[in-house]
Amino acid sequence: MVVRKVYNPEKGGKLKFYNFHHSFQDLVPPDIYFPEHPEHFSEIDGVRTGDNSQLCLSNEEVYVFTKQNLRKWIGNNPRCRVFSVSQNDNARYCQCTECQKTDEKYGSPAGSILKFVNRLAEDIRQVVQLPDPVGRVRSRVERPNGIVIDRVGVPMGVIAIIYESRPN
Repeated sequence: MVVRKVYNPEKGGKLKFYNFHHSFQDLVPPDIYFPEHPEHFSEIDGVRTGDNSQLCLSNEEVYVFTKQNLRKWIGNNPRCRVFSVSQNDNARYCQCTECQKTDEKYGSPAGSILKFVNRLAEDIRQVVQLPDPVGRVRSRVERPNGIVIDRVGVPMGVIAIIYESRPN
């Protein structure tokens, strides 16, 4: 006999995680971005490095790339409820002027990280709160012959084809 554990939705239910590990290198991969955008990665002792480093969390383009890639993860994994946005597994934090200002303000490199991920969380929360367009009838036309044609929102990547065969 197979026993399946039932997760109580009132206590949070079962959560699916995506990419549950140090994820900065997945969100903004150094092998893709560093050659053209070294400013996206840690400045250490005055030199930008993509080798075993962190992101420059004060760089607005880093935020934009991270948000775009996080949205892709969310879109491609609709059953997941937790997405990892976390520093790489090292202490090679960015020492650029702007990152240092934030870290000094909050007393540790965690200041830049928390400011960055909290901003991402708020932006994603705003998107999640938008009404779901899937299934919504955007327009309806009734043809003179009585056929009703609806324009309906569908998930991205879904193509609906209607084939009608007539005897003539």
